[in-house]
Amino acid sequence: MTIRSFAEAAGAALGIHDGYAGYGHAAAALDADSALIDLTVFSEPVQTVYDALFYAHGLVLFDPTVRRIVLLSAVRRDLTHVMERDVEILRGAQRLFAQQCGVAVVDWVLTDGEQVRSIARTTAERMPWQDVA
Repeated sequence: MTIRSFAEAAGAALGIHDGYAGYGHAAAALDADSALIDLTVFSEPVQTVYDALFYAHGLVLFDPTVRRIVLLSAVRRDLTHVMERDVEILRGAQRLFAQQCGVAVVDWVLTDGEQVRSIARTTAERMPWQDVA
């Protein structure tokens, strides 16, 4: 499996929604060709996207083939409007992974089962997926 586009990331997020009763977070770890190395879903009600990020950080430290991360979340909230906190989480993850690990966090794709939102596409001056394909 690969995640080379927003459409493929959206499909993965919708898969989490459908497979985990509408709630879950994952950090898809990808190699240089965007092939999936790991996608572990955190689906307990107390778990958040931070659990997926912490897991991915550990994975990156031990697997040098990880070159990109795509955050995926199925949530039970309205996605009509971008939350500033979501933007801050993505930007913080992008800085941390780039500076400490040399790994790109491409996007955070969220779905509520009806809507799919790309946090990077919503806030970027350029298209975040153009370097991945």
